[in-house]
Amino acid sequence: MGIYKKGLEKAEAFYDWRRRVWKAKNEYGVPAATKMKYALRGFTPNEVVWFDLANNDYREYISDNERLRSREINGIYKTILDDKLLFEEIFRHHVRVPKIYAWISDGEVFGLHGTEVDTKTFIRFLREIGAAVLKWENGYEGKGTYVLFAKEDGDFLVNGETMDAKAVRRLLRGKGSSILCEYMRQGAFSDSLYPEATNTLRIVCAKKKGERHVHIVGAVQRIGNEKSKPVDNVSAGAISCKVDLETGALGKGVVAKSSHKGESVTYFETHPDTGAQLKGRVIPDWDKIKAEILTLTDSFPYLGLVAWDVLLTDEGICVIEGNASAGCVMFQMDGGVRGGEIGDIYRSYGIIH
Repeated sequence: MGIYKKGLEKAEAFYDWRRRVWKAKNEYGVPAATKMKYALRGFTPNEVVWFDLANNDYREYISDNERLRSREINGIYKTILDDKLLFEEIFRHHVRVPKIYAWISDGEVFGLHGTEVDTKTFIRFLREIGAAVLKWENGYEGKGTYVLFAKEDGDFLVNGETMDAKAVRRLLRGKGSSILCEYMRQGAFSDSLYPEATNTLRIVCAKKKGERHVHIVGAVQRIGNEKSKPVDNVSAGAISCKVDLETGALGKGVVAKSSHKGESVTYFETHPDTGAQLKGRVIPDWDKIKAEILTLTDSFPYLGLVAWDVLLTDEGICVIEGNASAGCVMFQMDGGVRGGEIGDIYRSYGIIH
C-alpha cells in the first residue's frame, strides 16, 4: 500500500509539474533548450525572464513548482483556503469577509444565509443590491471574476462594459459552480492608488514546522491599472509594490507582464495611468493591520502558511480570501528569497533543501 501511495504521489507531482511549469505561458519566446533547462528545476519560461536567470543564480530563487508544493504545508486543511464557500463559512466568525449571497451550480441559483434569490429572481436581486461580484470556482489569476453594477437604465456594468440582463444571465451558464458575493468598497487610501480596480494587500504569514506562532514574512500592495481593471491580479498585468514590514511604506511599483517599451519587467514610482504617487506612500494603521492579521492566523494553529488578500476599507480590514501558497513571483522581482525567511520555512517542511 505504501509503494502504491508513493507512486500515486509521484504521478500527481509529475502531472502538476507538466501543467503548471512545462505547459506554462512562454510570452517572451524563451528558446526550447533554455525552457527545458529551467523547467527541470521548476521554473516557468516567464520566470526565466522575470528573474533574469541568464545573469542570476537560479539557486537563489524559489521556483513556481516549489511554490506549488508549499501548498502541502497546510496538509488537508488547505481545503478551507481553497474552497470559497468553506472559507466564508469558517472565517466570517473571526474577521470581516465578503458575504456570499448565492451558490450557482450548472446555471441554477441557490440563495445562502437566508438570502432570498433563485434562478428566476437573480436579475431582480442584482438590481436591488446594486453591486456584487460573481466568481467561478475554477477561476484563477482573476479570470472568471465579474464585478457587476446595476445601472439606472436597467442594464449592468460588468468589468467596465455595459451588458443587458440576458447577457448577465449568460454568465451563469456552463458546467461547474460559482458564487455571488458582496462587493466590498475600498477605503480612501486604496482608492487613491487606482480607483477603477479593487486594490488588495497580499500579506503572507508563516511559521517553521514545530513553531507555535506565525510571522509576517512578506507583504505586497497590489494595484490595478488600465490593463487589469477591475481586478489587481499581477498575472493580469497589474502593479505590485513591496511593503516595508516595519514602516508600511510602499516600494517601487513593478509590472511583471508588460509591453511597455518592449521590456519584460517595468518599474514605476508613480502610477502609469493616473500619475498617483506609489513609492514612499505609507499604509495607514499598518501596525494595527499587522496585529490583526497575526491574531487571525494564530487562531488556526493547523495552518502553517497563509497568503491573505486584504482590502482596506474606511471601516477597517476586510479579508477577501486566503491562499495556501505565497505567490513567490511578487516577492522575487528584485532578488531571490530562497536564502531568507521564506526559504528557511520551506526547508523546515522539506519543500526545498
